Amino acid sequence: MNIFYALLNLILLFGLFSSQNLFARKILELNSNQLLTIPYQKLMFLEGFDEKTSFKTLEQSQWSNRLKNNQSLSNGYWVKFMIKNNLTSDEIGLNHNWNREKKLFVKNSLGLKEYPYWKQGVHNFLSEGRIGAQHKIIMPKNEVTIIYDFFRDRPFDRYMAKTNGLDRMTIGLWEDIKLRELFRFVGNIISISITFGFGFYYLFIYLVTKGNYLWLSLSLFQWGMVVFFTQSNGMIIGLSKWFAVSEIAFAFQGLFFVFLLQFFRKSLDLKRNFKRVDKIFLWAIGFY
Repeated sequence: MNIFYALLNLILLFGLFSSQNLFARKILELNSNQLLTIPYQKLMFLEGFDEKTSFKTLEQSQWSNRLKNNQSLSNGYWVKFMIKNNLTSDEIGLNHNWNREKKLFVKNSLGLKEYPYWKQGVHNFLSEGRIGAQHKIIMPKNEVTIIYDFFRDRPFDRYMAKTNGLDRMTIGLWEDIKLRELFRFVGNIISISITFGFGFYYLFIYLVTKGNYLWLSLSLFQWGMVVFFTQSNGMIIGLSKWFAVSEIAFAFQGLFFVFLLQFFRKSLDLKRNFKRVDKIFLWAIGFY
């Protein structure tokens, strides 16, 4: 009988040690101020629950190490992960990859915090501690914070709607993530301003001197439209995702190359000087 109890205690101790070891392996430690991509292996998944799910239900549910049903990408699923903050600041930023809706629960020594549900085009893009789907989270230093994160891609996007695509996240100091979002938007605005400025410049030259400047002007205008519609600022100002990240981007880019090829074709007078090369240009224009 003593041997039986000894074996039972040994099994219980082994099970306790294994569960603690598994818990430790799932914790991601923040040791550097540089932005860190959260490894897929650190994530746990819960399917069949939407953004209205209570924290009690999430906490009591059985989580898995991978997404089992691809339909969950459209129906919605929750991801749980644990972060230990070893940085000097407790203001940590969580950056999501092209998410258009978001709901968070955060649990640590400060208690439980529920972040309001956000959806692009319905709620404000900017609010206190949030830029779109990017959130500021208070994580006490040298402690573990558990984050429950809701994901859904509807309407379905075949580029982003995949594991380690829709749920790809980076984490780091909130100031760094905030500055990155700001520079991304400002960079696009500067690019659009320059291209439209030169576009009008060459348009006025064409109106005065004629020539082939019309095609150069149209090329610049079209490139400005490419940046405006198919970059992150398109998401910021609330444009449909159909403009921002779908195949329509190829139509914008194709039209840009049509104008640019036509400009070079006219400037080099290929139809008169190089007829064979002119046919190649015509074929390329037809392709685009």
